[in-house]
Amino acid sequence: MRIILALIMVGFAGWAFRGSSTAVTMNVETNASKVEWAATKKTGFHQGIIKVKGGDVQIENGKLTGGKFVIDVNSINATDMVDNPADNNLVKHIKSKDFLETETFPDATFDIKKVDYKDDKNVMLNGTLTMKGVSVPLSFPATINNADEKRFFGFAHFTIDRTLWNVMYDTNRASRDVNIGVYLFATPSTPAVTK
Repeated sequence: MRIILALIMVGFAGWAFRGSSTAVTMNVETNASKVEWAATKKTGFHQGIIKVKGGDVQIENGKLTGGKFVIDVNSINATDMVDNPADNNLVKHIKSKDFLETETFPDATFDIKKVDYKDDKNVMLNGTLTMKGVSVPLSFPATINNADEKRFFGFAHFTIDRTLWNVMYDTNRASRDVNIGVYLFATPSTPAVTK
């Protein structure tokens, strides 16, 4: 009888261990996060930085499971314009109706729908990027350097076709492809919960 009872207790303990997990929601740290961009044209290229306005990520058992982040498109600058990166004719043109139309659409949002882990750090992020009022499915590889109950840091480099979001300015003069780099840092907004 004692052996049977011991086996039952061991089995129950094993079930309880397997059924428990730690989930935490983290706030994106806007001062530490950023989006970099670079785009070519016939005579060269331009590059710059866009601020991240906010967002959150969900972490469970040391893995990213979901989230979203908001990009402050109106904050775009051009770092190759060294004299005045934030206020120059190039940035004014990018903010105009020819490109991002930031007066009407000041923000863009990426919603993470699914995270496919290839190994401990390398993932494929699948989600939706909404920009200029247009939502388009977007998948890209990313590296998760840290994902635990204390902090999250991940980064990604990929290319988007701007015309999919109705950024239609002369593709003979400026490339339709834009190189994007995302650096996302987050810390807990709520205590970890066990479920």
